[in-house]
Amino acid sequence: MLLMIVTYVVPLAALAITYTRVGVELWGHKSIGERTASQDETLKSKRKVQPARSIHLRLSVPSIRTNVNAATRAHASSELK
Repeated sequence: MLLMIVTYVVPLAALAITYTRVGVELWGHKSIGERTASQDETLKSKRKVQPARSIHLRLSVPSIRTNVNAATRAHASSELK
């Protein structure tokens, strides 16, 4: 039991504490350096692309499912013959 605590629990606890401290330190901080106008423009364009991408996925996924289901049914019926 002591061997398990020394070889497993202690290193796991050390890693958990270390990663938690690093995460807390980095979570609320702003990025390093000054933001330029080109960086602001890049962020705005990325924010515009994300909704378009989600709309595209919402429209294409049902059609892909339909095509896969139709192909699966066709394949299954051809195997039964």
